[in-house]
Amino acid sequence: MESQNSSNRFFQSKISLSSNRKESLILIFNFCSSFSLMNSFQIFKIEG
Repeated sequence: MESQNSSNRFFQSKISLSSNRKESLILIFNFCSSFSLMNSFQIFKIEG
């Protein structure tokens, strides 16, 4: 009973960790895409 409870807790923490990781990945992806967009604009300005 005790081991089942601890494994259940571990599973729940893993689920919350994965959802946090997904959110952080989305944030990182948004940041990178906006950063590359700014860089491409700068390159366009320099070449233009």
